[in-house]
This record gives sequence, C-alpha cells and structure tokens, in this order.
Amino acid sequence: ARASIVSDSKSTMETTRSISILKMTIIIILGTVTTNHSFKSWCEKGDSMMKRNVIILAMISLGLFGALLARAQSVLKTGDPVPQFSLSFATKNGLDLGAKMGSDAMKGKVYLIAFYPADWSSGCTKEFCTYRDNYKAFEDFGVQVLMISGDYVYAHQQWAKQQNFPFYLLSDHRHDVARQFGVYNEATGYNVRSVFLIG
Repeated sequence: ARASIVSDSKSTMETTRSISILKMTIIIILGTVTTNHSFKSWCEKGDSMMKRNVIILAMISLGLFGALLARAQSVLKTGDPVPQFSLSFATKNGLDLGAKMGSDAMKGKVYLIAFYPADWSSGCTKEFCTYRDNYKAFEDFGVQVLMISGDYVYAHQQWAKQQNFPFYLLSDHRHDVARQFGVYNEATGYNVRSVFLIG
C-alpha cells in the first residue's frame, strides 16, 4: 500500500514558523557582525559578551536548520510504502486488549489514518465530531477510518462512547508508529495533527 498526505496543516505552520525564526536569527547574526566593520577585526577586537551571544545565535540557527532538514527527510511522503504497524484499539462499543488493528488487517483496503495529539482536548473533539458527522461519506467511498494518538485504549473507549465516534481509535502509547510516519513531535511529546490516505 502507498500513502497520500491528505492534510498536514499544523506541520506546515510549524515548519513555516521555524523557517521565520531561522531567517530572523541569521539577520541578527549578520547585523551584529557587519556593524563591527569587518569579520576579521570583529574576531580580533570584538566585545567578548557580543561574541558569546553571536555564537549562541549561530548554534540556534544550526539546530533549527538540522531539525527542519531531519523533518523534511523523515515525514512519509505521497507514494512511499506504508510502514508495518499493529496497535491495540478501542471503539465506542468497547475494547479487546488482545485484539490488534494495523497494516495487515487493512491490507487490500483503502483507509485513512488521522494522527492527533490527545483525547478529550477541545480541538481534537471538534475535529473528530466532524469526522463522525461525515462518516457516511467515508463508508460510501469504502474508506476505513483509523485514529491514532498516544492515549491508552481505556481513554479511547470512554471518549468514543461519550462522543459516539463510529471509527477505530488506536493506541500508540510509545509513539513508535507516529515516528515511523514522521509525525511525532519530540519537543512536545504529542503527535502532529496529520492525515494519510492509504490504498
């Protein structure tokens, strides 16, 4: 099966914000150095505190550039093979701790995977209610819907029951699957809101 990125708006915004910060940092570095006549004279005579600040800014720039490069290389792209995964899951009707849902169960089918930060949050609840209210459209097109976060199946089941969600909620508590898809934010500890269409 191959992946298609349906939506990754939050990831795009994060990348755009990081690029803006990187540009600002570079401008500050260049401005600091050029105001000291020449790079050579600045190295020889520049204020030690200013040198330290410029070095810190340079390190931040390199870190941001490295993070952007790593993200660009790691995110699953349209046409890439789908990573193998198998996770515990819950539905509004209950849970079976011995049951698994994943790529093998979906083999030969068209399905949508939505990675999201956390159960019960207002943003995710609003998003999932939209999926719920339009679920028949997915059924009409023969698309299975899988939702993945780091929450435990117990939280999934209670949330799905309360909101009457008709789809599978998978528990990726160690975020291994999110990392395989390139949508786990190590800094925040949550999944980046991303959607993939597989088939």
